[in-house]
Amino acid sequence: MQDRKLFISLAAALTMAAGFTSCSNDDVLEGQPLDGRTPITLTSSVATRSVSQTLQDGQIARGVKVGVFAQSNATAIENGDNNMLTADGAGAFTGETMYFPEEGGVSIYAYAPYNSAWDGQLNSDNEFTVPADQSTDEGYLAADLMLGTPSRGNPVASTTDAIQLNFKHKLAKLNLDFNLGESGVDLKGATVSVTNVLCTTTVNVGAGTTGNAQGNPTDITAAKFAADATEFSASAIFVPQAVLNGTDFVLVSTADGKQYKAALNKDVTFAEGKKYTYTVQFNGGGDEPVTVELKLGSVLDNWEDGNEDIGGEPEETVAYGIGDYMLSDGTFVKNAELTDDNKSKVVAVIFSKQVSEADAEDGYNAYAMGLWRVKGKFGFADEVGTGADVFADALADMDGRANTALMIASDYYKNLGADVKPSSVLGIVESYGDSHPIASAVSSDWFLPSFGQLIEVANNLGGAGITSSTEVESGNVNSPQWTSNDGSTIANIDACITACEVSSQLPVGSLNIPSSTEYKGNVWGLVTKDKTEGEQKVLDYWGFGRGLAKNGTYTDLSVFPCVAVKLPAAE
Repeated sequence: MQDRKLFISLAAALTMAAGFTSCSNDDVLEGQPLDGRTPITLTSSVATRSVSQTLQDGQIARGVKVGVFAQSNATAIENGDNNMLTADGAGAFTGETMYFPEEGGVSIYAYAPYNSAWDGQLNSDNEFTVPADQSTDEGYLAADLMLGTPSRGNPVASTTDAIQLNFKHKLAKLNLDFNLGESGVDLKGATVSVTNVLCTTTVNVGAGTTGNAQGNPTDITAAKFAADATEFSASAIFVPQAVLNGTDFVLVSTADGKQYKAALNKDVTFAEGKKYTYTVQFNGGGDEPVTVELKLGSVLDNWEDGNEDIGGEPEETVAYGIGDYMLSDGTFVKNAELTDDNKSKVVAVIFSKQVSEADAEDGYNAYAMGLWRVKGKFGFADEVGTGADVFADALADMDGRANTALMIASDYYKNLGADVKPSSVLGIVESYGDSHPIASAVSSDWFLPSFGQLIEVANNLGGAGITSSTEVESGNVNSPQWTSNDGSTIANIDACITACEVSSQLPVGSLNIPSSTEYKGNVWGLVTKDKTEGEQKVLDYWGFGRGLAKNGTYTDLSVFPCVAVKLPAAE
């Protein structure tokens, strides 16, 4: 089959906490329909060497081979058994085109780096060993095991839209910086190794899991500095594992034949998907013998930060994420660091670090939900934006800010009577900042969240675990509907609110919580209610209609306004 580019745009990772702007697809050669079948177009994000410490932190590097399994009814589709794609470094792939079957969707599983021996081994425990020499780009990239699945879950219904794959780093990463002090040590021509680590594990692509570290302790070459080098840093990737106190962990071999070893001074468990940054500190020199110790560094990049102190005093690193809080003055505070003083200043809780392309382009890298619920009616029934009549499409909508702006600019809203507009949902959202002001330098105006953003609240703050593949049943107005008798989602969300000494907001009887994702005269949203005479508070169902009609006069809608925010880099 003819070679075709499959569009890959690298955006915000998940759960690796940092966001990236999607790449352009202006020059993408997409697959053409074949016998009525729709080509599968993929996008991706890494939920985040020239031997730098940032190679493949933000997007898959040029030349890296990626394996893709695509199945329909647990059977590989054409070109869907370990299909090899090649990254061009700018966000796109080349490889054999895959097509949706004429009926039904597909489940997609991807990994890197590619291994031809894994044909037919989607659900097998395949052996993976990191290279012993990672001093080159090729060696380092061959060690960076990543697994990816669709961001909205499997299976994926047939679509002409690009399917975003979220990739996660599955091993552990070590960054090494060097402080030579007054030691007189010369690193030109030196070799740096990470020592006494196990280098083999197993990988199950279908399950998205890796096994325990295996093999015998060995050394990984992290850097070979040139004889005329002027900059010195090193990186290595290895299998997650526990390394014991007193183990020699870093070895520096200089060009004049001397060796310097640095040992761990505590037990350390290196975890999956985390990056550990340390400074190799040279002490002594002159008349004093040279000794080496490891000190915690403070550099944060796109891997989840996993620093632990293995020598010396730590330099504090603060990275804000899900469940942390935004204060009215535009600063942020960690969930665990709430005090009586700053509780009174909290205006919102961070619920997502996955943002829309438009919000990313405007510099935002997270979303936060206001702590106070407000009530109102829409006041008009007409659809302003493009509606979503399919659950997966509604779930993919992360453009609450844009949706709200479109509604506020509409003639329907502008023409609301003076007795209706101030108490309407949009009027209340517009004025929410009067009672709950925020610093415009780090946040947008308040907006009505999209359906995808509401589900991010339910998943990330509440632990609901809702995806596009979550089983649903038909509700009224032909809406997919899901019901839960588990009260933990509501309890978890409410705990984020009451932790700031704000009274419980969820639920009060039965609440209809709308989003800005439309469907004709309705909106998608969530419904919560008290069950068993108020003893259990549950996220009851989602859908459109059923109390979420825009022109409904029989019920008030309960709204949690949200903001897009600019989280600071690690301090």
